[in-house]
Amino acid sequence: MVVAMQSHYMVAQRVTHVRSGLEKLYQEFASPLAVDPAQTRERLPGFAAVARLQASQVRSAREQLSEASRTLWQTVEKVVGHVQSLDEDGLTMRDYSHITSAGRAHPDSARRD
Repeated sequence: MVVAMQSHYMVAQRVTHVRSGLEKLYQEFASPLAVDPAQTRERLPGFAAVARLQASQVRSAREQLSEASRTLWQTVEKVVGHVQSLDEDGLTMRDYSHITSAGRAHPDSARRD
């Protein structure tokens, strides 16, 4: 659970960074300067660099989510296996049907030796 929460926090940071970067990129392209083709051409390498950075952040977040998902499922499977093992190994009241709550044999039960 802790791993999932840590992963969630880290992915949320990356997504926030991507959102911020894409908003800045949009503002730059939507600005009045974007109307001038010469200025737009000059700014394209910078836009491409920002876009590559944001794509890298998204890939990293996706990989982290995949790893967190695998880790979480492995942990859940271990817990389920342990619970099943406890259930299989656990004693039931049927195992002690000849004993009353006071610790004496129930009069209707046959003695098991």
